Amino acid sequence: MFPPTNPSQAARRETFLEAVQQAAIFGGSITFVLIVGSNSPPTRHFTDQTVRDLLSGAWLLFSIALGGATLARVRATAGGKEQSVFELQEGYRFYVIGLFALAAFCVLSVVVLAYSDVGWAALAVMGLGIVYVTAKGLRRRWRRARMRQEESQP
Repeated sequence: MFPPTNPSQAARRETFLEAVQQAAIFGGSITFVLIVGSNSPPTRHFTDQTVRDLLSGAWLLFSIALGGATLARVRATAGGKEQSVFELQEGYRFYVIGLFALAAFCVLSVVVLAYSDVGWAALAVMGLGIVYVTAKGLRRRWRRARMRQEESQP
C-alpha cells in the first residue's frame, strides 16, 4: 500500500477542501442571484438567454464542487478515524473537486467575456489552472502506478 499521510499533508488537504467549500458557496450564491435577477444585455457575441444558460452551468458546477468537498471532508473522518482524502480512491476525488471549482470559474470567465475583453485574460488564467491541476493529478497517478509495478517485481 501507500505510505501513510503525514499531518501536514492532511492539514493542507483539509484547508483545500474548506477553501473549495467557501468558494463554491460564494460563487454559487452570486451566480444564483444573477440567474434570477435582471441583467443588462450582453455587449458581444452572446444573447441574454445564452448568458443565463452559462450562469446556470456555473451554478451547477459550483454546487457539484460544494457537494464533493463536503462529502470528501465527511468521508475523511468517517468511522471516528481520520483517513487521507488521497486514500479515498487514490486521490481521484480530490482532484475532481478542484477541477469542478476551476471549471465553474472558467464558465464565469466566458460570461465576463460577453461584457468585456478582460474575460479573455480570466479565461486564460482559469485554463492554465485546469491544465496544472490535471497534470499534477496525472503525475501522481503515474508515480503510484510505477511504485506498484516496482513493488510487484521480485
